[in-house]
Amino acid sequence: LWVGLVREGGSSDKVDAPRNLIFVISDGYGPASATYAREMGLFNASDEKPLLPLDKYLVGHARTFSASQVITDSAAGATAYSCNERTNNGFVGVRPDLSACGTLMEAAKRAGYTTGIVTNTRVTHATPASWSAHVSDRDEEQTIANEQVANVTYDLMFGGGEDFYGASQLGELEAKGFSVISTKAELPSATLPVVGIFAESHLSYELDRMHDPATTEPSLSEMVARALELLDQQDDPFFLFIESGRIDMAAHSNDPAAHYWEINQYMETIRILETFVEGRSDTAVVTTSDHSTGGISTGRRYDNNTYPEYIWFPDPILQVTNSMELLAEALSLGANLTETYYNVTGIDLNDYPRKKKKIEEYEGATGSMFHSLLAEPINAAALIGWTTVGHTGVDVNVYNFGYTIDALTGVMDNTFIGTTVRDLFQLGPYLDQVNKDYDGWFVPPPASTRSHGTNHQYGSHD
Repeated sequence: LWVGLVREGGSSDKVDAPRNLIFVISDGYGPASATYAREMGLFNASDEKPLLPLDKYLVGHARTFSASQVITDSAAGATAYSCNERTNNGFVGVRPDLSACGTLMEAAKRAGYTTGIVTNTRVTHATPASWSAHVSDRDEEQTIANEQVANVTYDLMFGGGEDFYGASQLGELEAKGFSVISTKAELPSATLPVVGIFAESHLSYELDRMHDPATTEPSLSEMVARALELLDQQDDPFFLFIESGRIDMAAHSNDPAAHYWEINQYMETIRILETFVEGRSDTAVVTTSDHSTGGISTGRRYDNNTYPEYIWFPDPILQVTNSMELLAEALSLGANLTETYYNVTGIDLNDYPRKKKKIEEYEGATGSMFHSLLAEPINAAALIGWTTVGHTGVDVNVYNFGYTIDALTGVMDNTFIGTTVRDLFQLGPYLDQVNKDYDGWFVPPPASTRSHGTNHQYGSHD
């Protein structure tokens, strides 16, 4: 595990400007999730005060509201970083007026950088797509895939998404000189340019992956480790974008075990990055979140008739062996609810008759609402609370290590992080070129029913 004291990262001999950029988004990872993971570590280590690897690199907080809502979604949240501009919920690399905005990755590619995208979600999902595509509807993932293939802005892309990367898309990439891999075993022999699509949809939750000895999927940290090896072998500087995306999805499901182990894997990835920048000052690592998800709280009490106890229990979470997503899949295939639930969680649903009844009423359903019902007995046993199965509007943590970026400090706007990176790496002129080429490119308006907001303007949208 990652708990325990961490090493210093980077070198004391600071250069005028870094050569390489690693930008990491921990999707849905809010300050409360950091506290939760740190406290969970108390029960997994002999050290009385274990730290998260990122704790020593905290430099400030970012505001996250979008152009259309006071609570952002992942598309607008990621676009604020990639395009340095605030946009509407649901918009991917697109401004509120539906014009395409150039991304830092596109600018870096024009500047001669070797570029990479690594995610444990589908590569067509909102956050990675916001660096590599331009659509007004994040649900148009086939359109996103087609654009990622037609307008290649990466030399390496690892993630899931076989559902949208069929023979046509992969064949076109191979015709452009890319090698295509699909299993963990192929990672060591991969060479640039390369695309790895390791799952039909998102990669498995880490909780499920680590209990599946037959899995062919790599972990996020394994993909990142290999990406760093490949990118660092090149003569050109590199820009690597990384998303730890399933932290968010576990929080949408109010699944405390999956949420914890996804954060654990994110921290393993941070350790890989720490090792990479140790002793060198030519690489800047910036990691932050697009938003917080779930509104987790360590401690809950709903009975107003007695004075609350200030306590919560990690054991019911640590004994869980699968995500609620995988449990729901087993139930949909006919598994016995009470027996399977006990096997996965160690909890007898008969001890929670009202919660069991709610689950039975929804049995066979899918999605985060059903998953949150399955997770409720675990949360009740652990005294973990959640405020929502959606996002929250709290500020998110900002971290920096390797090359120190002095401007990243205090409470800042999320777009400020993008512009600071743009200026430090002198990408402004190249971003201007991309935006000039995109002048007059307006994408069709969104067609899906997903909420894109009603332009509840909040603050400056410049």
